Amino acid sequence: MTVARTVHVVAPNRAGAFPTLAEAIVAAHDGDLIQVQPGKYVGSLIITKSLEIVGVGAHEDIELSTERDELISSTARNLILTNLSFKGKVRTQPVIHVTAGNLDIKYSAIEGGKYSICAESGTRIAATSCYLADSERGAICAKGSLDVLLDNSLIERCGGSGLICENCQEVRVTHCTINDTTPHAVECTGNGLFEVVDTEFASITHAQILDNFKPVKFQGEERSWYTRRQPADGEA
Repeated sequence: MTVARTVHVVAPNRAGAFPTLAEAIVAAHDGDLIQVQPGKYVGSLIITKSLEIVGVGAHEDIELSTERDELISSTARNLILTNLSFKGKVRTQPVIHVTAGNLDIKYSAIEGGKYSICAESGTRIAATSCYLADSERGAICAKGSLDVLLDNSLIERCGGSGLICENCQEVRVTHCTINDTTPHAVECTGNGLFEVVDTEFASITHAQILDNFKPVKFQGEERSWYTRRQPADGEA
């Protein structure tokens, strides 16, 4: 028997709705949907439940921010974030920190913070149709993640490389634009699958790609493709 999930509504000054996202998260159970109406919501969020949090209306009108710590810290098995704007005002902390579980973020903007998204070992991260900008050290930093997917997204104005992946099993960058990052657009170390598909690089300080500390440069190409060579059977 399928159990219908509960829908929780977050809206300032609306009868019957939660005034804050934090209160809705406390009330929710695994699998529930939280709908966020336009407004500005301030405060750090700790998420341990599998939830889908969706903004209603234009994402620019649904702003989440915090004056301290990470904006979102997640250990949820599955967290889905859609159509939201995140403002990281603390330059020493990531805006979204995933220490366990899976994150699927879509049609959202993340600005500021040390990293837009920081992911720890064993996590799965997917960012689709997102805008990631103005981070202090890089847009996405993933260490030991199982999967990292960046699709149809724009990264720009990062104080570090746009995407930084260390010892992740699979890293895919598809149909993206990475602009004005330093020193590289994408850094990836390890032996896992790594590919870049139909991606544009502009105003990159050094090499567009750094694969296991080896620079990969593209000259005069509007869109770029790259696949890490995997060792053949019998090769070291």
